[in-house]
Amino acid sequence: MQRGEFTVRVDLDTTPDNLAAAANRRQAREFAAALQALAANPRFADLHIEITDPLAAAAPREQRAALVAARRFVAGLQERRLRGGRGLLKETTATQVLLEAAAPEVEYYEFTIAEEARIGADWLWVWLDPAGGCFMLLVQAKSFKAENRRLAVDLGYRSGKRQVLQMDLLLESSRVFGVPFAYVVYTGTRDFRTTLECTASHPNGLCRDREGVDVLWLAGLAAHSIQTRARPGEWAGDVMHRGLPLEDMLGTGGPLPPLHDLNLRNNRALPEELRELIAAPQGPAQTAARMILSQISPIRMGQFSLVDETLVDLPGGALFPRLPRDRGHLPVPYLPHVLGGLRAEVPGYVADVLAGQMPPDWVTERLAGIVVVPPSGAAAGQQSAPQAPALPHRLRETRRAA
Repeated sequence: MQRGEFTVRVDLDTTPDNLAAAANRRQAREFAAALQALAANPRFADLHIEITDPLAAAAPREQRAALVAARRFVAGLQERRLRGGRGLLKETTATQVLLEAAAPEVEYYEFTIAEEARIGADWLWVWLDPAGGCFMLLVQAKSFKAENRRLAVDLGYRSGKRQVLQMDLLLESSRVFGVPFAYVVYTGTRDFRTTLECTASHPNGLCRDREGVDVLWLAGLAAHSIQTRARPGEWAGDVMHRGLPLEDMLGTGGPLPPLHDLNLRNNRALPEELRELIAAPQGPAQTAARMILSQISPIRMGQFSLVDETLVDLPGGALFPRLPRDRGHLPVPYLPHVLGGLRAEVPGYVADVLAGQMPPDWVTERLAGIVVVPPSGAAAGQQSAPQAPALPHRLRETRRAA
């Protein structure tokens, strides 16, 4: 061809109704990004790129709006599957669809290792703050199931040859990473939930019909309280009652309700900075930490054991290096558990992922990948701290030399 006559045209489909179509669209975007990078090279000044992508042309969504859109996308896909008699999505598939629908405002990086090798949570979510800090949370996916005309969720799931309780594995991984854990629960559709039993009252109608409950999140210690104190037949109703819409990981969309905490109110050893952070969190990282704590503090308030004010050391890099070891009847001290996820700087293994490198083995053997929520208003790949290049969702199998 003559110089100046080479044109590449890429048209991207934006309305997939299954995971394969979403994955193909993602690969097309990665191909288009590679072409654009090639065209920026002066050696290829005659290369002309035309890309038709309505999603890319749309106004950028904020991170909370991206999670709302992702939740609704999953709910719509679940509804189509149920109408076709195919049943709900599997948990791993639902999570991949969810993360793809939330991108690029919420970015994710998947590790290419055998699923059987993982012994911890599905994903590590990381909320970045403009100042360079972050909040981290281990997340495990769960899905409602129909059993004998009743809905159920298996909080007592056991895995592996030794049939270890999954919740115990999550607590162990939480200790290894020094961060809290939570569940993201796929509850199906409103019609699917018609048999769900919840005796608690809600101001806006039945618990199962609340807005945004198609995909819920629930703090791990709240789930532990349900699993140990309620009968299995009550688990689904209690999860639905206590869980919050996915997007509420980033706040409620309005003023946060007051948080009443036994230690924040009575423990004079707590730093004033912590009280101020909980009262008025600044940025996505602090807000996410506050939202997790808001599901656990009421449980501790309802326990009649004395407050243990003894301070314990948190993992290196924690924003608050010493916190009370008070636990009540919870399995671990709850303030170190939650606030250990607040870090003054991004840990090295997260920085590895942001730089396009595979993190250490001890990370990949416990996780399917890492989800990154940048500061509000920052596009994916353009976080102010730290800088992160645009990366493929599946990291290459390369590691740094020891």
